[in-house]
Amino acid sequence: PTRTFRDVERRNKFAKKYLKIPTRNIVFSDESWICCNERTGKIQWCRKGEQPFPLEAKARWNVPSVLIWAAIGYNFKSEIVILPSKQRNEDGEVRVFRLDAEQYTRRCLPKVTPHLVKNNKVFQQDGARSHIAQSVIRYFKRKKVKYIEDWPPYSPDFNMIELLWKDLQDRVGEYCPMTVDELTEAIKKAWDEIPMAQINKYIENFHLALKKYR
Repeated sequence: PTRTFRDVERRNKFAKKYLKIPTRNIVFSDESWICCNERTGKIQWCRKGEQPFPLEAKARWNVPSVLIWAAIGYNFKSEIVILPSKQRNEDGEVRVFRLDAEQYTRRCLPKVTPHLVKNNKVFQQDGARSHIAQSVIRYFKRKKVKYIEDWPPYSPDFNMIELLWKDLQDRVGEYCPMTVDELTEAIKKAWDEIPMAQINKYIENFHLALKKYR
């Protein structure tokens, strides 16, 4: 998906450039929401009193859900980071959880940084504000982490971890979690069960995705 011709040009330029870079040298990362409705065969939703709940309103906000982060590379799978779905602001109001730069560098990046530096890998992340904040860039420089600086917007098809989220959702659904605690435990088990051969297969698909676009 894209919005402007400029975005199309950036994707095309990116595809041509990274077709020359070995796929196995890149570590892909991203966040994803996952909830208790993930392919369980049971759909949950909430309603107030006797009021009917509209079908289109059955969002993750209304069922137990969490935000997750992880990174994958060839022969590499990071520890999965499980974040909350909601948080309380300074006024005491409950809001949807937002991953900011401080939490990103403190809770997520340390799970992948040692592997990147030790094995001279290139780190991929999208252009989310929490990813490209100056504090994050300083962290990369301080830790000597190589990262992709020209990732094109609206390009989830280039991020190989997107393929893995579906596998994870399928596996989580097999546990049929009904609460946040059950969901958290199911995510950890499902993540550990994903074979490295499957991850390697997805990593090798990176150049195929670039060729399809180019």
